[in-house]
Amino acid sequence: MSWRNPTDVATPRAHQTQETPHTYRHVIFDFDGVLCDNAALAVEAYHLLRDREFHELPSLTRRADLGDVCAGPSREWLHDQLEPARAARFWTKHEQNLGVFARRMRLFEGISDALLALPPGRAAVVTGGRAERIREVLHREMGAVPLCLAAIVGGETPGTKTDKIREICADWGHGGEDTAFVGDTESDMLSAHAVPVDAVAVGYGYQIREQVMRSQPNVYLGTPAELARFLSDRVRACPDASPGLLTGGLQGSPLSPEKAT
Repeated sequence: MSWRNPTDVATPRAHQTQETPHTYRHVIFDFDGVLCDNAALAVEAYHLLRDREFHELPSLTRRADLGDVCAGPSREWLHDQLEPARAARFWTKHEQNLGVFARRMRLFEGISDALLALPPGRAAVVTGGRAERIREVLHREMGAVPLCLAAIVGGETPGTKTDKIREICADWGHGGEDTAFVGDTESDMLSAHAVPVDAVAVGYGYQIREQVMRSQPNVYLGTPAELARFLSDRVRACPDASPGLLTGGLQGSPLSPEKAT
């Protein structure tokens, strides 16, 4: 079965909620559902766990069902179905399954070229998945982690996404006004707003447009091609934008992300 929304794929629907387009010196990405086309694998991992241990969870039969699982803040995902400790156990095991599936993961079409076109050190990844899995996919799909990525901070690193985004921005030397965070869930948008940085929502990942828009992103992008154009027009073309390589801050902080080498 398809986990794509045909209307999202067929019709470009970039939506700008700011009065005038803003350009960004830096961009931070979530990985799953933003750069990596793995929603179907996330559903497969979910059903494996449901069949083996978490029998009380509902089956996911439509793309919007995955979005319902990922509704609201990530710390509360599945709390309406499972006790908090049991939900935490589920998500730990879910990421372990995704790690096993990493060899089957692919980047969305056009994303490799878009990342290669960004200047060195101008981007980062902050994700709930393990950084090792993200690097494995990037190495296989692109031959190496692209030079634009100054850091990859995974879920194994302590702290919230908001904490991690804020610290990366501080290491880049600003409070977030020149940075956009690109995510595919309501939780990603809430994390961005809390920093604060501009929240860029994509509607082709784990949540559909109607779901991700509930957290009022600054920008909505309906397809991977729109994300590629956004990076070209609003990040790569940012005037007076020198490379933002991480040289201090994070390397000596509790986050300690690995450099993209």
